[in-house]
Amino acid sequence: MNERDKRTAPRVPVDLEGLISPNGWLKKEVKIGNISESGVLIKTQIPLFSLSKVFVKLNLDGKDFEGQAICVRVSSKPPWEAGLQFVDVDEENRKILAEFLKKRLVTVEEQN
Repeated sequence: MNERDKRTAPRVPVDLEGLISPNGWLKKEVKIGNISESGVLIKTQIPLFSLSKVFVKLNLDGKDFEGQAICVRVSSKPPWEAGLQFVDVDEENRKILAEFLKKRLVTVEEQN
């Protein structure tokens, strides 16, 4: 089974910036490559460890999204790409994410 088969939600390609905090204290800017209800692909200059917990903060159409994620996949060399799976996101932040994704999914479908 490949990575695409393991996904539980459709991914939306994006070109966004965000913040991560791998240790709860060190904040680093990252690029966001794609996002879904279940997780996000980040591009970063700092290495992450598989199964490490990461705080994620994004601005989605002017609304702040925050949540905890676990690093489920990471590339082996810089610039690192890491797949983060959301594990602790409250209801308000889930709504912000769902609204953002709904707008983007409609736009992607209209382009096809």
